[in-house]
Amino acid sequence: MPKADHHCIWIKGCVGEKNYKFFLLFLISHQLMLIYGCVICVFVLRKFINQNQLFEREFTDMSSGERLPATFFMVFLYVSRVHEWAVFLAFLCGVVGLAVTVFIGYHLTLVGNGPTTN
Repeated sequence: MPKADHHCIWIKGCVGEKNYKFFLLFLISHQLMLIYGCVICVFVLRKFINQNQLFEREFTDMSSGERLPATFFMVFLYVSRVHEWAVFLAFLCGVVGLAVTVFIGYHLTLVGNGPTTN
């Protein structure tokens, strides 16, 4: 009987000895695309910050009316409101990319030791 590891809903099939390398390649390709998406979003946000020179500006405290020099947190809040899609995508790609990286590490450990997830 061939060695079966687990059923994967994402590839709609069972992962076993004949397709385990393809499953790992599937995970690695997703990891690379998530890292790419996160990096692209960060570059878009950085370009927006640099073009508008947000770290050289002053922000107004709405409760007191006081003018404050820009801090990282203030710039982050401003960019989060102007480009919420890019901040959300960068965060989402980063978190899911980290989870997939841990999952790949787990499966590479299983490949090295020989057991299955069953």
